Amino acid sequence: MSVTFTAFMTYKKQNLKFLLPLNMHGEMKNPVCIPLRYSKFVFTVLLISLSYFSFSQQNKKDSLLLLLKTDKPDTNKVIHSYKLCWEYIRRGLYDSAMQYGNEALELAEQLNFKKGIVGSYGNIGNVYYEKGDYPKALDCYFKTLKIAEELGDKKIVVKWLCNIGVVFCRQGDYPKALDYYFRALKISEELGDKKGIASSCNNMGIIYKYKGDYPKALKYFTKALEMSEDLGDKNGIANNYGNIGIIHDNKGDHDLALEYYFKSLKIAEQLGDKKVIASNFDNIGSVYNAQKIYPSALAYYLKALEIDEELGNKNGIAIKLGNIGLLYTATKKYAEAEKYLKKSLSIAEEIGNLADIKAGNEYLSDLYSQTGKHQKALEHYKKAMLAKDSIVNEEKNYEMVRKEMNYEFSKNELATKAEHDKQLVQQESDIKKQKIIFWFVLSGFILVLVFAGFILRSLRITKKQNQVIENQKGKVEIQNEEIRKQKHLVEEKNKIIEKKNIIVEENNEELSHQNKEITVQRDKLVENLKYTEKLQETLKNDLSHYILISLRKLMNPHFIFNSLNSIQSFIFQNDKLKASLYLSKFSDLIRKVLEQSQMEYISLKDELDTLSIYIELEEQRFIGRFKSSINIGDGIMPENCLVPPLIFQPFVENAIWHGLMQKEDEGKLSIDIKFTQGSILCSIEDNGVGRIESLKINKNKKARESFGIKATDQRLKILNSLNNTDMVLKYFDLTDESGQACGTRVEFVLPLLTI
Repeated sequence: MSVTFTAFMTYKKQNLKFLLPLNMHGEMKNPVCIPLRYSKFVFTVLLISLSYFSFSQQNKKDSLLLLLKTDKPDTNKVIHSYKLCWEYIRRGLYDSAMQYGNEALELAEQLNFKKGIVGSYGNIGNVYYEKGDYPKALDCYFKTLKIAEELGDKKIVVKWLCNIGVVFCRQGDYPKALDYYFRALKISEELGDKKGIASSCNNMGIIYKYKGDYPKALKYFTKALEMSEDLGDKNGIANNYGNIGIIHDNKGDHDLALEYYFKSLKIAEQLGDKKVIASNFDNIGSVYNAQKIYPSALAYYLKALEIDEELGNKNGIAIKLGNIGLLYTATKKYAEAEKYLKKSLSIAEEIGNLADIKAGNEYLSDLYSQTGKHQKALEHYKKAMLAKDSIVNEEKNYEMVRKEMNYEFSKNELATKAEHDKQLVQQESDIKKQKIIFWFVLSGFILVLVFAGFILRSLRITKKQNQVIENQKGKVEIQNEEIRKQKHLVEEKNKIIEKKNIIVEENNEELSHQNKEITVQRDKLVENLKYTEKLQETLKNDLSHYILISLRKLMNPHFIFNSLNSIQSFIFQNDKLKASLYLSKFSDLIRKVLEQSQMEYISLKDELDTLSIYIELEEQRFIGRFKSSINIGDGIMPENCLVPPLIFQPFVENAIWHGLMQKEDEGKLSIDIKFTQGSILCSIEDNGVGRIESLKINKNKKARESFGIKATDQRLKILNSLNNTDMVLKYFDLTDESGQACGTRVEFVLPLLTI
């Protein structure tokens, strides 16, 4: 996206101020605002504010990446590529941003898509700017400006004039910066573009702030703020709050400065820009530093530095390092101060920021003076003065004043010219009116003459026409007689047609009556069909219901028979105590089976209680042959879930008899019940010999056919029909690592029914 530094915020470093651009949209984000009286909560608030960062603009980047995957190599792909370039710039991912910017530029040049070339060059320049490579940034901006001027789009021209001004301002060349700002302001005023005017005023306010002309800077900032408020431009409002806060800070009114900083932060947090949040942290830290609240100041500085290092913002890093070094100097931690200040100066020299170079040398000079290293203090003082002379001298002051006067003169000249043009237009309008009146009178006179000649000519023609009329009158009388005869014939025909119409209407009424009868018969037929379908459905449900009852009745004797086999085994072993206990449990089991056989559904708890008694009886019968466990998943309340009675027992019986009893060592039986997709998944697993081996063992025997499993399978099919569900039995043959059979698992899904 082609965007511009149309608004800026200046940030303070104790006695020297620094210029930091906002992001490409002029947007700002802020953390939670902390009044001074709550400073003891500063660390907690910082952590809370940073928690918002990771979510900003993620959806927009992802949607652009999806669009690029389906884009053809056309103008849409160019636009999506340079918009994605901008999204990566916002996140400080400059390598990815440069990749998409270059792809957009290459395709735009192939298509000769000039607006795409503007957007691509602009964002590539923005990447160079963020990385501190100002010459390359200027090269891209000038190319963008040239194409924008060729397109004749003045609003785009204003944007890139401001961007170029930003770079010159960053390099300390304020006259050139001011020149481009005035050019942008002039075009914005010609267009009546309030947003452009507000941005230009804001930028010029920054220049005058650097010059120490606070009244004039405040004048421009206030004008920009008013326009931004009229437009509802939150970015502009946040920018100007911050800049006005800096003016008050420089004037020593720290409380009022903090008030404006926090206003700016409140809006910035809603917009979500890490770079600007870091700068706001730095501003607030500087106020606390000036007030000698050093722990809070250091906390803000360190958080600001952390964000800028994450973004790779070299200019911001230099500023934060310098501020931290200045704080350590104030608290007499000279070794740490020297380390931070040297690092700050090194980065400022790398990116060529004269203001930061001047500040860094001043701070080091002050540090060495305090530590008695006077030679080094003098060296850095000289370097600071050289940087200062490069930034501001008399010639540049004169040039800045001259540019402002030229702007004001040009503005007045335009106003005078406009007034003169207005008078000329008025005179031309009066002359045109006089000419119109003259031609109107002349035309009226000519029309009168023409009308008189027309009347004379008409009189002569009328006389001749009267003679012709008399001759034609006799012919007309003859024709009228003929017409009367034809009229009589037509009337006769009309009477015949009327009679036919009456017959047609009678036929239509008869047809309408027949249609109504047909409609009534059709409605009766539809009602009969619906009744027939309903009756068929009722009969089907009744039939399925009775089949289900019949199957339940068949299961009970089968289950009791198997249980009696277990009791008989104990009696044969002549263990009276165990036989007595076994009979007691068996009677309890029989009672439960008889009660549950009369019910269509029972609670899962009752079903598992009955199953537990059955398993316990089998464990007592085959002592040491297997162990069992019943596992209920999280969120399942057995008391509230309904299941068909005796649904588990046939599969458990089959696992014991055909799986575990064929196994020589101790077996394991596991019943698992858990939620799955709004249903209950039931699983019975054993580590027996497996189905295939069981068939081999029983191949020479009369296989014991499990009637209970077949009946249960049939019950599930009937329940599917009644409840419109899809409950299916699934068998899994388990194997070990060597591929040998090691058990069987049976799974089926029951609908989630609750009490």
